[in-house]
Amino acid sequence: MNTEKPVILLVDDVPDNLKLAAHILKPLDCEISAAANGKYALDIAVKLVPDIILLDVMLPDINGFEVCRKLKADPITEFIPIIFLTARNSHEDVVKGFEVGAVDYVTKPFNSSELFARVKTHLTKERQHKEILRLNRRNAALAMAVTASHEITQPLQSIMGYLELLEISQQSRGINPKEGRYFASIKLAIERCQFIISNLENIKEVGFDEYTEGTDMAVIRNPDQILSIPDEE
Repeated sequence: MNTEKPVILLVDDVPDNLKLAAHILKPLDCEISAAANGKYALDIAVKLVPDIILLDVMLPDINGFEVCRKLKADPITEFIPIIFLTARNSHEDVVKGFEVGAVDYVTKPFNSSELFARVKTHLTKERQHKEILRLNRRNAALAMAVTASHEITQPLQSIMGYLELLEISQQSRGINPKEGRYFASIKLAIERCQFIISNLENIKEVGFDEYTEGTDMAVIRNPDQILSIPDEE
């Protein structure tokens, strides 16, 4: 499970409100960032991808509802839980907050214990959600590894068998050094593939690194065995 501290983004144009909220949430042992307007909040959210955002509605540039809409429209930030923290407590405002994508709505002046409990609850849900996603990705990668091992091993064995038959048939007329090197290189390439495939069955963990923008590559980690490939002779 990821042991990094969760990140909370506080968005409010009143410095005292930011300080108070940060003080209340300090026992959660989180990294806390702050933004005093909507534009800056959007920039920070994309860069940090916080675990949760506490968002005021009345901001000097873009109102909180619009900020929430923009966050939910961006694939990078669309799944971040947003809690509105505002003095606007009419029924219409509360409904609108949920309509634009918020998970909760806390009115000012807020009760410290209530704010702490609500944020803690949503952080716990977010942590559990991320762990479920991690396990799902891991299980999917492991299943693909086992499938690859099963489906590729037989064709590789067939290729090696046909190669050996071809080599035997060629020996009747004599194999020149250049052809011999070709046969040896093909055998080595097949053996390398067989070595990698055999290790897929012993995978203990799978991580993910960015391969290209928007695409991750599975990184196989096996603490019990070093996945090294024999060097060419």
